[in-house]
Amino acid sequence: MPSPTGAFSGRAGGNVPAEIRQQIATIPEAYVERALAGDWDAVARLYHQEAVQLLPDAPPVEGRDAIRGALARLLGADGGVRLTDFSVEIEGAEMLGEAVYVQASYRLEVEPLGEREGAVRQHGSYVNILRQDAEGDWRIWRQLVNRAHPPRGPADT
Repeated sequence: MPSPTGAFSGRAGGNVPAEIRQQIATIPEAYVERALAGDWDAVARLYHQEAVQLLPDAPPVEGRDAIRGALARLLGADGGVRLTDFSVEIEGAEMLGEAVYVQASYRLEVEPLGEREGAVRQHGSYVNILRQDAEGDWRIWRQLVNRAHPPRGPADT
């Protein structure tokens, strides 16, 4: 299974100081590991308390707890599926004021639970806007996801 890259490919770290680049580069790896484990509580802790998530074909999801539920329904047992493959790659980052904008690409695969058959694959890109929380930890404050193709059912691609 591919793993996320901690290094910044494409447009390097832009104007993001090295110490912040190191901190935020750990977020994709943690996200992938926790999501593949189905630990949606741990994934949710990567989000800022005031986070807003914009997913394709869905209304905005506001707040860490709501995002946790949405992810469990989309990628986990709450939605009758299991995330079986997931990778991300940071393509660039820029710091604007007190926020860091991170552009990345993703690939994922979910398999239905039970007797249904056929994996569903998806890929695309996203932008995470990170801000520090009250403790000084960088968290996902805004997340905008763009699927690179129309929704697909069971696929062999």
